[in-house]
This record gives sequence, C-alpha cells and structure tokens, in this order.
Amino acid sequence: MQKFTRNTYEFVKQGLLQIQDEITKGERVCATRALKGIIGTMAPNREALLGYAYVRVRNRVGSKYGNTNRRAEIIAEKVQILMEAFWSRPTHYILDTDQYGAKFINTSSEADMSLEDAVRFAEMDGIVMIHDLNLGKGFEQYYLDTARNREILTHYAMSEENTSEREVFRRKAYAKFQMWWMFTHGITLKELSGAAEDWRQQRKQSKDYKGKFEDYLFEKGFHDLIYPCFSEFLETEYTDREFMKYLLDPQDHSVYEEDELLRASEQQTETAKEEERNVSF
Repeated sequence: MQKFTRNTYEFVKQGLLQIQDEITKGERVCATRALKGIIGTMAPNREALLGYAYVRVRNRVGSKYGNTNRRAEIIAEKVQILMEAFWSRPTHYILDTDQYGAKFINTSSEADMSLEDAVRFAEMDGIVMIHDLNLGKGFEQYYLDTARNREILTHYAMSEENTSEREVFRRKAYAKFQMWWMFTHGITLKELSGAAEDWRQQRKQSKDYKGKFEDYLFEKGFHDLIYPCFSEFLETEYTDREFMKYLLDPQDHSVYEEDELLRASEQQTETAKEEERNVSF
C-alpha cells in the first residue's frame, strides 16, 4: 500500500514553484489544490497513486482554466515526475526482502537509527506498514502492507505454531545437511563458534535485533558462501533419495521414504518428461 502524505504534497508543491517559468501561476495553484484534496489517500502501490494523481491534476487544470487536453496532461506529467523524485531521494531506510520473499523496512548502512525510526520515516514518505496482523511476534510492524506480505507472514506464523511431526523430521534432516555442508566446505568448529559469538554480541548491542542464529548464519555466510535455504533444500537435496540415505541415520530411512514430498517431486518429474516427449513429436 502507498499513501499520499502531506510530505509528498509539500515536496511537489515546492517543486512546482521551482518550475514556475514553465507553468502559469493559475495552473500551479490549480494543480496543488487538486493534490491537497488527496492527502491521506491510500493506493495499492505507487503506480496506482501516480495514476490517480495524474487524473486529478489533469481534470482539475483542464476544467478550471479551459486548457487544452495536452496542456493539462503536460502539467499532470510534471506532477508525476516530482512525486517519483520524492520517493527516489536518499533516505535513512531501505526496502529489503526476507528469505521468504516478503518486503520489509530496514535501516540503510549510512543511518544510525533504530528500526522503529526507520519505519517512522518510511511512513512519513507514504509507505504503509502492517499494524493489525497481531501475530504476537512483533516483527510484522516492519513489513509493508501488501496482500502478498500478509499471506507470507500468516503462512509462516501458522507453520511455526502448528509444526507437524513431518515438519520436525524435515528440519532434523536439514540440520544434518547444514552440518554436512559446513564439513565438506572446510568450515571449522572454531569458525562456527566465532560466528555464534558475533551473533550474541549483535543481540546485546542492538535491542531491535531479534534474529535467530540460523538466520544470522544465512545472512553472513562463510567466506561469501552459504548452504541452500530450507525451501531450496526440500526441492533439491531432500528429494535425492541416494544422497539422503547417505546423510540420514539408517533408522530414519523408513520415515523418510514415507514423506509425501518425494511422491510429489517424482510426479512433477514424470509430468515434465511427458511434456518433453509430446513436444518432440
């Protein structure tokens, strides 16, 4: 969601003053009045808000002063350019993406501020954050209010609360795979202990940082390398029967073979082969 804030309005208003040699005073006043009327307006995204502002300004300028359609369109386009300039100016925050694809606000490397302050600046710029999901974890307040974000956060929150025995087994297999990966890539116990100590120090130094050790490792990596994320592991290594039987303890083989994920993967593979055969004919 994107909001047309007073900050956006004031920036565009000042921008129109800077180009007063290109537009008349009447056109400028008319355009700013059209924009003032939409302060607080919410749109699904920036593109939709740009389009709405364009229509408001074009219609107001065209009807008020009897301008040609093209003249009104030119002024509306200038307003859009100023809005985009406002959104693209240097800020104290960045739009980041978590491992599941959800968008959230993070502090920029140049900014010395808390995540709460970064969110506050983002909201002043019209970015709408999630405040009503109430997942009980607190992290949702840093995420942009989009349908996709809500779907992702709700799904993974529910998955954590209702962890099945199958999920526990998969996580256990993933933990074994992580250890195997570190061993085969020459990661020593000393390096792993050092990473754990760095993670603890970060948690002590930043009250806002609540990441798990696993998330910290995945973000930092070892020598610019890191093992696949859990979802990638399930799609590739986990469905490789030969590899997993090598990785797992013998007593876990039967539980592994019962996983419906294997059958689903085999079915997808067979479907893909059938499609290739059909194309070849």
